Parts: sequence; C-alpha cells; structure tokens
Amino acid sequence: LFFFFFFQAEDGIRDVERSRGLGDVYKRQVKIDVKRTRPEIEDKFAFKSYLELALTYYCKYTKISYKQGLNELFAPFLCLRKYSPASSLHEILKVFLIFTEVFSPTFYIDEDFLSLEHSFLFLQLLLQYHDPQLSLHLRKRCITPELYSTPWLLTLFAAYLFLSNRSKHELEVVYQLWDFLIMSGIKDFAFYVAIALLINSREKVFAEAAVELPQVISSVCIQPEKVFETLEL
Repeated sequence: LFFFFFFQAEDGIRDVERSRGLGDVYKRQVKIDVKRTRPEIEDKFAFKSYLELALTYYCKYTKISYKQGLNELFAPFLCLRKYSPASSLHEILKVFLIFTEVFSPTFYIDEDFLSLEHSFLFLQLLLQYHDPQLSLHLRKRCITPELYSTPWLLTLFAAYLFLSNRSKHELEVVYQLWDFLIMSGIKDFAFYVAIALLINSREKVFAEAAVELPQVISSVCIQPEKVFETLEL
C-alpha cells in the first residue's frame, strides 16, 4: 500500500517526515549517477526517470543515505520490465527490497563502510586459502581487494565487469549470475565469484608489471557462455 501512495503523490512524497530522508547533496549525486547508468539502454528517458524515482524512494523508505553502487544494483531489476511489461515499478521495488535484504543487507546501511572493510579482509583470506601463490604475489605488490573488488561487492557484479563494451549480453550474464545466487542461497556468493575471477586471471596477473595490475584485475570478464564454468571453480 505504501508503494501506491508514494507513486500517486505529485512529488513522489506523501509522508513529510520520510521526505527528509534524502538531502540535496544526495539528490544531486543520484541525478549524476543515473545519467551514467546503463548507457546502452534504448529508452533512455523512461529508464532514467524511473531509476531516479526508484532510488529516491528506496533511500527514503529504508531511511539510508544514497551511496554509489545502488544505481547499478537496481538497474538490472528495472531492465526486467522489457521481459515483463505488465510489471509495475512498485512491484519491481518490492522484489529489490527483498533481494537486498537477503543478499546485500549491510553494505548500504553502514554509514562508515565497516562491513565493506571486513569484506575486503574476508576476500583476502579466501584468496590466501584458495591460491596462496597468487595472494602473495598481489600482496607483495600492494594490490589489495580495496583496489579492485569494491564495485564487484557493492553491485554484486552488476557493474564494471563482463564485456569490454556494454551490451545486452552483459545483462544476460548478470541475470545468470543472480539466478545462480538466488537458487543456491549462498549469501557469500559474491566473494566466491571474485575468487574465481582472480584465479581465472592468474596468468595475466603474473605476466603484468605491478603498475598495470589494478587495471588488469578490474578488467577481467566472463563471457555469457562461460558463466557456469567460472562458478564451478
């Protein structure tokens, strides 16, 4: 019911108290991020208008400050309207709320990003366990998870990955990964995908100079036909 009242209001807000949940600074950041989200989408005006509305409401409803990454995390949900045109925006928001509560419960509500810092440590320990040689090689060159894994973890691989040129195929990969995530119920899913990506790229990592390593790691990709091969590592 609250979704209905929100979207019926002229300015998108009926609750005065809740309308204070997104300050001018955050509103400007939302607009900036929305403009550069999924530039490959054909119906840019409708997509970006809905995205800005949805992000604004999400932050107000959950009473959190907007953080970069939410735009990329929500965009694939909004793109699902192409496959189900009858789906309303408030129905998509309901699904998104459930998805983030289950699979990304702390990153965006933590104002100090302490949970993200703990995630970097966890990822470092996982890599050390699964590939000690690769872990040592990166640590000696001061290549820590902060330098490459932040967008992976914050967006659950919805951004900054896959194909060198964004296309519809990238979204297909995101959906395949998230289908696997939902079916498996593995809440640490993102960490294991990150480890698989690093191990898949180990030859490139060892071959490159230290100064090039952040770029090499951040540009790793999964082709649509090889998603499950990667997850089997």
